[in-house]
Amino acid sequence: MKATPLLTGWTCRHLGDTAPGQPVTLPHDAMLAEPRTALSAGGVNTGWYEGYDYEYQRTLTVPENELSDTHILEFEGVYHNAEVWLNGQKAAFRPYGYTNFYVDCAPFLRAGDNELRVIARNADQPNSRWYSGAGLYRPVQLWTAGG
Repeated sequence: MKATPLLTGWTCRHLGDTAPGQPVTLPHDAMLAEPRTALSAGGVNTGWYEGYDYEYQRTLTVPENELSDTHILEFEGVYHNAEVWLNGQKAAFRPYGYTNFYVDCAPFLRAGDNELRVIARNADQPNSRWYSGAGLYRPVQLWTAGG
């Protein structure tokens, strides 16, 4: 199988925002962009950062002649309660935020541009005994193999 790093081309915004996301490069800790306040529900355990839910987006382009190939996404770390959506369909859910997981793209891909969305939830503060970070805090790779 061939691994293609998907570190660039991502945007990130608060889940539910209608404004365009900000361009980011992975790995990305979305929590670091948040305000720090004494009213933070996570308090000292989160470095006084406020918790939010995040939406990451990027485009995956699959040529027609490669559509029948195997396409598997590997997420090395998404904190936490991750949802992966491909072309508007929920492809995976991973509650645990500290281990990698894989998503078979076959049922969701089409030839041409494909919308990949990843939701990382971190508004449910406090959710860790220590600073967890938030978002796509580790690399993402697309594994492909000829059909």
